[in-house]
Amino acid sequence: MLLMGFNGLFEKLSQEITNLTNTLGNLDIPKSWKRLDHVKDARNIAPHIFNVQVRNLLEDIFFLKRLKTIVEFFGLVQEMCQSLKGIGSGIIFSDEQLTKPVKQFIAEFISRKLLGILPEIITYSVCFLLQNLGLDVTHEIEQKDIGAESKVPLDELYTKAYTILLKDGIFSQNILSQASSLETNLKLAWEKIQEPKKIEQKLTVLQSSTLRLQGQLAVHNMMFDEVLKLQNFSSVRTKFTVDIQSEVNNLQSIYRQLVEAKNNQEKLIEKADQRLNWAKGANPTCTVLKHEFLRSTTSEVTKEHDKIFLKAFETWRLACQYIDSKTESLSPSEESILKMLTADLVSDAKWLQKVSETLTDTITKGQKELIDKRETSFTDVENLVSMMDNFKTIYNIHGKLISDVKGLMKIMTKIEEYSVATQYFTQEYRLYIDHFSSLFNHFKKDLNKDEIQVLLNHLFYIRDHTETIYENLLNLESAQKRAQLIQQKSFSESLEKSVPQKQETGSKGQQRNAYAVNVWRRVKMKLEGRDLESARKSSVQEQVDHVIREATNLDNLALLYEGWTPWV
Repeated sequence: MLLMGFNGLFEKLSQEITNLTNTLGNLDIPKSWKRLDHVKDARNIAPHIFNVQVRNLLEDIFFLKRLKTIVEFFGLVQEMCQSLKGIGSGIIFSDEQLTKPVKQFIAEFISRKLLGILPEIITYSVCFLLQNLGLDVTHEIEQKDIGAESKVPLDELYTKAYTILLKDGIFSQNILSQASSLETNLKLAWEKIQEPKKIEQKLTVLQSSTLRLQGQLAVHNMMFDEVLKLQNFSSVRTKFTVDIQSEVNNLQSIYRQLVEAKNNQEKLIEKADQRLNWAKGANPTCTVLKHEFLRSTTSEVTKEHDKIFLKAFETWRLACQYIDSKTESLSPSEESILKMLTADLVSDAKWLQKVSETLTDTITKGQKELIDKRETSFTDVENLVSMMDNFKTIYNIHGKLISDVKGLMKIMTKIEEYSVATQYFTQEYRLYIDHFSSLFNHFKKDLNKDEIQVLLNHLFYIRDHTETIYENLLNLESAQKRAQLIQQKSFSESLEKSVPQKQETGSKGQQRNAYAVNVWRRVKMKLEGRDLESARKSSVQEQVDHVIREATNLDNLALLYEGWTPWV
């Protein structure tokens, strides 16, 4: 029994590490989170317990280490017992010496199976906390420059979350100061609470050791009482005998109490039998057994009817006892479960087992469908990500092609005949490009229903306006009449109130204003870094390279002075 109890501690430890491994292995952790520096550092020192082959090998190794620890521990105990019998060298080991093999096993177990797992779990917990606070951790990690070491610092996510939460007004600097103060106070209070607990644990260990040593000392004095008397030591046999007699008296008192309780139980049973005999006259159903005896002519029939009646009576008694003890009402879910096999409740005594089997089949089927849906969802998400990457590639090609046209459009805005149509097209195209930017910025793997609907709206807009955008671009040359109609519709009221002689002057003033607005918009886009591509901000280096490339382009230089006659 001692060996089984001692081995049970190791079995519990092995079961707990198995549960931990299964739980962590089933966690749905985004792949991008594994690029955090704390996770990578933890995995560098952590064992490969999530690998099935490595885990099986480690279990075999630690099973041998467990046997070695048990052998060493019981070897020390056996050696100490031999010394008490006078056979050995008289060595008595301390608690530290006895627990040394167990501590060695614990140290190896932590270093080979648990080292590095706790920091990784804490890192994932922090990421989930930041995700719940509103920070898109996955998006932030994917945007970070991982560098040569392929690591993303977790401290930068702390700083980003702190800045966003402070900017959005979720908490203020005062609340942060109060939280820091409370954290310090909590840490001090925790340390003060832990000190008495440590002292209590140490006291418990010392008391256990004292009790064990007292028992060993008593056995030693009982065995060598005659020798100790010769050495003028006081005898402990008398005290030991008195203690044994005291324990025997306590056991005798407990025995008398048990006998008295048994007699009381017999009296209660006798009273219950008397009440049942009295109930025979008041309740005719209780006299069925007597009538069965009177009607039966053979002993075999009598015994068979007795068995059936007693079985039915016991079932009825248990049902009445259950009704008296269970007064609470059923929940809607429990009622729905009972209604699953309503007919079997009357015709089949094993209805509860059938309901359990039906529930098990339903749960198994539901879990299988859930797994299939998860796999399908995972496949659909991967396909969607792949399609979005292809869509981005097509958009980049579109950006390169439209960049060649932007130079011509800038020239057309300066021509009076095409300036209005070109500006109108530029506004439509900018709105068209904004939908691409919103689509790419808000796209991620884990989207809710509202976010998906927003992305679909962007896609529908792009689908409906793509053909129109390209047609308008190709029709800019013949768009002068369209520009005049748009201009006439925009300023119809002012044209009706104006004098016919001043109509031409007003039209030219409006065109000059549109040209000024276009120049102001170009300056604003250049300051924002969107002069090259309106969908994204260009860096300073890209803008400088673009200006140098445009300044040295022969096509642009040929337009500086008409006297060059480059078309000749």
